[in-house]
Amino acid sequence: MILKMRENTQPRQVAGVDQAKFATRARGEADSSLKEVLESFPGVISFAGGLPDEKAFPVDELAKIVQETSRDPAAWQYLPTEGHPALREAIARHMADLGVEAGPENVLITQGSQQGLDLVAKLFVDPGDHVLMEAPGYLGAIGAAQNYEAEIWDVPVGDDGLDLERLREAPGGAKYLYTVSTFHNPTGCSIPLARRPQILEIASAKGFYIVEDGAYRELCFEGRPDPPLKSFDREGRVIYLGSFSKALVPGVRVGWIVAAPQIIRTLALLKQSTDLASNTLGQLFVLRWLETHGLTPPVDLYRQKRDSALNALEREMPAGVSWNRPKGGFFLWIRLPEGLDAAAMLPRARANGVTYVPGAAFRGEKNALRFSFSQVALDEIEPGVRRLARTIEEFIESRKSTKAAAGT
Repeated sequence: MILKMRENTQPRQVAGVDQAKFATRARGEADSSLKEVLESFPGVISFAGGLPDEKAFPVDELAKIVQETSRDPAAWQYLPTEGHPALREAIARHMADLGVEAGPENVLITQGSQQGLDLVAKLFVDPGDHVLMEAPGYLGAIGAAQNYEAEIWDVPVGDDGLDLERLREAPGGAKYLYTVSTFHNPTGCSIPLARRPQILEIASAKGFYIVEDGAYRELCFEGRPDPPLKSFDREGRVIYLGSFSKALVPGVRVGWIVAAPQIIRTLALLKQSTDLASNTLGQLFVLRWLETHGLTPPVDLYRQKRDSALNALEREMPAGVSWNRPKGGFFLWIRLPEGLDAAAMLPRARANGVTYVPGAAFRGEKNALRFSFSQVALDEIEPGVRRLARTIEEFIESRKSTKAAAGT
């Protein structure tokens, strides 16, 4: 759940609270639009939340590793701000498998990748600085930059990833580009291999950094994912964010940043004033899990869910509706016929027993929506798609009737 602040610098009167003392960026009224669409409703099949399927969590093995870890007195002690040395080494080896040259000095452990987004924004952004964001894009990254009063400059995302021409037009002095390069949130697309070094070339020419989010990379359904942007980096220009939330379990809240040593040192200093260090038990749990089981997310289950969704969409959707076929991750991006508004359709969808996130919530097209198949039970995907298809058909018919009544 991400809450954004509506632009409003006037303090709002709340009994007992002097909001005039709040920082300017915190005085606005919270925008609850995404919170509302992620709420659960009785009898409603939700394609809204992009969460792992908790039924796939290997609970017995998790409990065993937790028990073993908790017996170690070191699990209850502070760790260095940078993270447990052995876990940093393990992540450096993992990055080497992805083609990224890294040692422990290149790794900072974080409380999930979301803390990484906050730290990066804290490092780079002064009020009014430009930050380049995918559109549609991940709201956690947008919110992190806006918290430090960045000016967001949209770079459109299509089926082939980032629009390179738009990226070449980026304003001078932009601080960084944020991208989910592989199995994108919210669209599910990936940047083609040929475009990846081109993005580095543009960044070098324009002088901005790249923040590459690899949260979904391990959730690959077909072959192997393309090498990350960081593997093409020869200038220390890419800051890579990783997380165990999707590939293992989110509850441990362990992520990491891989970057040039100077950046890691500075981020660690900033992190000290935030939390001193990431949680010790979680780090030692992840380390023991990797040593015992490696990193093997339930890809087969998510592939089944994607295929079930694609088959149902093919059978049920009315003419004029289109969607992509992601090769990994949690999401599909569905486009409605031109002129339809997915946000305006949402109440009708809920009444029909299905929900989703409108594309506009991600700074995307109004006639698009994010369809997450990750958490929905397999046997609910097909009936959920039928409900969604019926909703779209009804919405199209209601618009036709409204236009006819208006004589247009």
